[in-house]
Amino acid sequence: MSTIRYISLFSGIEAATVAWHQLGWKPIAYAEIEPFPKAVLRQHYPEVPD
Repeated sequence: MSTIRYISLFSGIEAATVAWHQLGWKPIAYAEIEPFPKAVLRQHYPEVPD
């Protein structure tokens, strides 16, 4: 079975990735414009582009 990859829009602090991680899903990009959530995403998921 192949890994599901997704792009998160209006990501916030990205609770979906936390939930979907256990299913083996992988984010390929986030889309967030607010400074605080962007900083959280950068800290926790540095390898995923925003």
